[in-house]
Amino acid sequence: MKTKQALVPKLRFGEFESEWARLPISELIENGSIESHLDGNHGELYPRSEEFSDVGTPYISANDFVVGEIDFNTCKKLPPKRAEKFKKGISKNGDVLFAHNATVGPVTLLKTKLPYVILSTTATYFRCNTEKLHNSFLMFSLTANYFVRQYVRVMSQSTRNQVPITMQRKFVLQLPALPEQEKIAGFLTSVDDRIDQLKRKKSLLQDYKKGVMQKLFSQELRFKDDNGDDYPDWEEKKLGEVIHTLRSGLSADQNQQRKGYKVSRIETISNGTINLNKVGFVETDKDISNYRIEEGDMLFSNINSVKHIGKIAYAKNTPDLYHGMNLLLIRFGKNHNSLFFYHLLTSIPLKHYFERICNQAVSQASINQSDLKKTPLTFPSHPEQTKIANFLSTLDKKIEQIDTQITQTQTFKKALLQQMFV
Repeated sequence: MKTKQALVPKLRFGEFESEWARLPISELIENGSIESHLDGNHGELYPRSEEFSDVGTPYISANDFVVGEIDFNTCKKLPPKRAEKFKKGISKNGDVLFAHNATVGPVTLLKTKLPYVILSTTATYFRCNTEKLHNSFLMFSLTANYFVRQYVRVMSQSTRNQVPITMQRKFVLQLPALPEQEKIAGFLTSVDDRIDQLKRKKSLLQDYKKGVMQKLFSQELRFKDDNGDDYPDWEEKKLGEVIHTLRSGLSADQNQQRKGYKVSRIETISNGTINLNKVGFVETDKDISNYRIEEGDMLFSNINSVKHIGKIAYAKNTPDLYHGMNLLLIRFGKNHNSLFFYHLLTSIPLKHYFERICNQAVSQASINQSDLKKTPLTFPSHPEQTKIANFLSTLDKKIEQIDTQITQTQTFKKALLQQMFV
């Protein structure tokens, strides 16, 4: 006869030994561990679009959940008198919020100095009796694999991407005693704090880089040569006068079998680099060696939409990758530092320039090669190009290092969630 397995996690603080409980949310509501569990289903009180205002009481939807927080800067707002009419979906500081409709799964702990916020039909709140159920522990529980599997199972049985509140109450939570909840919540919160700290550090460094780029490319900030002397004055030329190569990509259909030559496409441009996990594949007997992407080449998004126009990827460590459709390849000669021109072409003034050209297009959002060649550039001599490129690349490496730390810490947290919950 198979014995019942004890409900205990793989990873645990040493001072705790007792078995965890397994209780449906409905029972936690009945015994008062969860004092209130409501969504923003407002019925006839549902606000019309013209009732929202620039200031007032936040009206939170699933789209406002951003990386474990509520983005109060972008959420809709209701005038106080209109907000006072709501009878349910009124969430307060310390509530655990769960996105349950359209976007399903994001969870956050509401942190606000406001008396309350209003939830839309896409969000649910859990209000805990903190003498029985720790709210941060509940928040982490709702992101643990065992809980995610429950709502994924529900969605797989329906064509609608939602988890109704009545169904939520059937889900089971796995709970230790309150002291262990507090210990787990405190530890995972410290991991989240570390992630937030790294993100702030990254954001500050990115802002610093933007400011430095603005000063460098406006010539407010200049480098000296190795003897301490000024470099020559900057030149003014069109892009077409400076580049070595500007060409369209290989005109060939891509296949879904991931066979043949790896080719670039719009999706491969990611944060200024080429994402090799999102390349396309082309099978052909033709000689396509002329389309091989070389170190220092740039892929320029000149079509698709205003959102993508002007996006540029700088090629490095891209062996056996070829230039595909819907991107232009830009290559500079040896008498110019290609990395400098990558930074120049991705600067804010030129980004705005490309958007203006795109908006002037007659048929669709695009920039043709002729217009791209007319792009006005102001740039220094090759030695100063190299100094600027090296300086900005140093900042990029620091940002990449922080990015790596963020990813590693997030992976560490994910592993903790798998092992600290049953």
